[in-house]
Amino acid sequence: MSGDLDVRPTATTPDAGRELEGRVLPGAGLTVAERMVVDAAVPDLKPRVREIVDVARQILDEEGIDALSMRAIAARLDVRAPSLYKHLPDKRAILDVLVADILRENGEAMRAAITGAEDPVGAILEAFRRWAREHPQRYAVAMDGELDESPLVQSAALYSGDPLRWAMRDDLEGAVTLWSFAHGLVDLEMKGRLPPAYDPDLVWRRGVAHLRHEDDGAELPPPMLGAEATAEFWSDPPEEVARSPRAMRIVEVARELLEEEGEEGMSMRRIAARLGVRAPSLYKHLPDKLAMENAIIALILDEMGAIGMAAGASAADAGEDPLTAVMTAYREYAHAHPALYRLYTRGRLDDGPLVRGAELRSAESVARATGFDGVAAMCIWAFVHGLVDLEAKGRIPQSYDRDAVFRRGLAALRPADEVTW
Repeated sequence: MSGDLDVRPTATTPDAGRELEGRVLPGAGLTVAERMVVDAAVPDLKPRVREIVDVARQILDEEGIDALSMRAIAARLDVRAPSLYKHLPDKRAILDVLVADILRENGEAMRAAITGAEDPVGAILEAFRRWAREHPQRYAVAMDGELDESPLVQSAALYSGDPLRWAMRDDLEGAVTLWSFAHGLVDLEMKGRLPPAYDPDLVWRRGVAHLRHEDDGAELPPPMLGAEATAEFWSDPPEEVARSPRAMRIVEVARELLEEEGEEGMSMRRIAARLGVRAPSLYKHLPDKLAMENAIIALILDEMGAIGMAAGASAADAGEDPLTAVMTAYREYAHAHPALYRLYTRGRLDDGPLVRGAELRSAESVARATGFDGVAAMCIWAFVHGLVDLEAKGRIPQSYDRDAVFRRGLAALRPADEVTW
C-alpha cells in the first residue's frame, strides 16, 4: 500500500484498562478516573425515570424508533400517558436520557474489551463494531443528529470516546480517522448499502489494517468483476431511465423544498402548492411519496456522479491526484447539500432500475480513481461517508483539523499501485 501517514499509536500496553483510569485527555480538563468519579457522583436516575427509560429501550430494540412514543411507553407500563410527564416532559427528554444511557453502555463495552488487551486499539475497534451490530437500533439512535448539550449527554459522549482517545496516545486526528472509517462502514452495513459482492469483514480488516499501516493478513479477492471486466462495464454504464419533463419539474421542486425545509417540507401538498396545481394531479407522474423520494435520490446520485467524473478528469489532465479530487468533490457536495445527502444515505436504496442505475453511474468516478480495486473503493467510501456524517452531526469538535483527517485517511487507504485515470 502507499501513503506515509500512520494512524497507529506509538505504544501499547497489556494492561490498558488499568492505565486508562489515570490517563489525562487533551482539552477534557479531567483524567478518565476523575470523570469516572464525577459520573459516580451523579445521582442515579429516579426509579420511575429508570423504568420509563428501560421500557423505551425495549420498544426501540423490538420495534424501532418509529414505534417509540409516550403512548407506547405508557401502555407497557399500564399507566396513562399524561402521568409520564411528571418525570420526563416529552419524547425528546426521554430520547436524551436514552441516548446518554446507550453511549455509556457503548463506553462500557469498549472499556471491557481493552482490559488486558495486547492491542488496545484493535480491541476497541472490534468492540465498537460488534456492539453496533448487536444493537443496531441503539446505535442508530445514538448516532442520529447532533447531541443534546446537556451535561448528562455530553459526559456520556466523553465516556464513550475516552477509550479510543486514550489508546491512540493523544493522537486525536488518528483517533478520528479510525472512528470515521469504523462508523462509516458500520452505518453502510446496517443500511444494506455495501454491494453483495463484498464481504464486510474483509473490507473492515483491510481498512483497519491499512489505516494502522499493518498487513491485514488476508488474501484479497480480485477487484469487482475483475479489473478488465470492471473497466469494460464502466465503458458502457447504465443509461438513465427516461422521465417526462413534467415529472422532472416535480422532482426539481421537491428537491428545492427538501433543501429549504427538510423532509417535512417534501409533501405532495407542499409540492403541488409551489407548482400551483392540486395535489392529486401529481400522482399521474409520480404515484406516491416513495416514488418521489426515489426520483430525488436518483437525481442526487447522477449529480454526484457527474461532479466526481469531472473532478477526476480535471485532476488527471492537470497531473494531479484523481482520487483526492473525486473524494473532495464528494465531501464538498455533502457539505453543500446536507438535506440531500441525508436522504441519499438514510437507508437501503430501492432495487428498481431508476435508483440502481443512478447508483452505478455515480460510483464510476470512485471506481476509476481506485484503478477498479473494488475493496479499496469500499474502504474509501466508508471512511469518507463516516467523516462526512460525523461532521454533519457535529460529532467532531471544531478544534480538530478535519481536512487533515480527510487527507490522512485517503493516504492510508488508497491502492498501492499507481492509478491511471
